[in-house]
Amino acid sequence: MYLLISLKRLGKTAQPSELSDALSLTRANISGLLNTLESNCLVSRRVDSSNRRRILVQMTDVSEKLLENVLPVYVQTLSKRIQARLSDKEQDQLI
Repeated sequence: MYLLISLKRLGKTAQPSELSDALSLTRANISGLLNTLESNCLVSRRVDSSNRRRILVQMTDVSEKLLENVLPVYVQTLSKRIQARLSDKEQDQLI
């Protein structure tokens, strides 16, 4: 999920190294995650036409729809969990 969110934040197309930096993961970890996401049709990889040594990772329609449906629920759940750990005074400070 975080990789897809980062990819969307980077503009829906990015190099694996950019994702690695954004998520503070090794390039090997990113490669493994991309393999899994690609096998599930959530990302595609292609050679950059302007520099054939670079690989670009792109979101698919499937991953865009997934984020569109899941992200609001994820944010709401995360927000509730954070608020549950805060005192009333701390919650008021956030507003």
